[in-house]
Amino acid sequence: MGNQDNLEEMFVAVIRPKNQVSLSSKEYRAKSYEILLIEVPLEGKEKKRKKVLMATKILAGGDRTRSILDYVDEMTKPISNNQGLMDGETMKELKDHKGHQLLSTLVDLHLDQHTGGGSTPLLQTANALLTEKKTMSGRDLTINKDDWVKSEPQSLKTHALGVARDIGHSIFNWFPDIKSASWEIIVQKMLYYVKKMLNSLSIWGTNYNFLYDMSAPGLDKELLKSESSHFEDAGLLVNSPYMSVLRAEREIDLIISFDFNEGDPMETVTETAAFCKDLGISFPEINVKHEDQDSPKSFYVQGFE
Repeated sequence: MGNQDNLEEMFVAVIRPKNQVSLSSKEYRAKSYEILLIEVPLEGKEKKRKKVLMATKILAGGDRTRSILDYVDEMTKPISNNQGLMDGETMKELKDHKGHQLLSTLVDLHLDQHTGGGSTPLLQTANALLTEKKTMSGRDLTINKDDWVKSEPQSLKTHALGVARDIGHSIFNWFPDIKSASWEIIVQKMLYYVKKMLNSLSIWGTNYNFLYDMSAPGLDKELLKSESSHFEDAGLLVNSPYMSVLRAEREIDLIISFDFNEGDPMETVTETAAFCKDLGISFPEINVKHEDQDSPKSFYVQGFE
């Protein structure tokens, strides 16, 4: 992992539904969760073990997100029900279980949908596993090949989410004996796909670091160590594109924004106003009335100073 002085300790809490009811219930009050723990030998007591939070050390200044995902991916492979290592017989039993196969295929289909793959073999596998499977209302869930393969990206995304939701609501009715250990494998598989997507997006926001290896006593040494720099668009901090267009060089006179944030419809504009005030950037003063929070008007007009 490199020089020990450059390592920092990281504790990782993987939160998961505590039971099948929590996993499938739509009611918030019916849900309960637990933190995934691992078993380790108790120091000085060979036969006794204790459960602890997952902890690791990662390289300071590195890609924390990817380092943590790598660690969680590796640690959750053998863990089942907080009981330690999953034996080979249990693993084989899970992989042979039709319910687990269906969930695993569903994860593969979603990745395929995002990466523009052909999907045909996966669709055939999914439909074979969905044979004679119906929702509680009696609806057939077999996936139409043409609807899946020929749909526009946005329509396919909506369709895929609908299929996943329907299967998720019915999976325990179809397979009441499915083991909760199956979910650890599914989570591990999803983490693998998240890492793949992170790899494909790693170039975004990455620039050559012109300070690399320079002699600059007045600067933080961390700024001089890497050949590349990673920047985050300030607009992401307020969930809107305002900051990207407010630079003085753009000479913007009018902003037309079709944006109402989910939850608090005024959040993006009020946070942008506060952000601009701190940075000395011109932005209209926002005075949000109580009625605007609950029932916003169709549009608002604000003038720059």
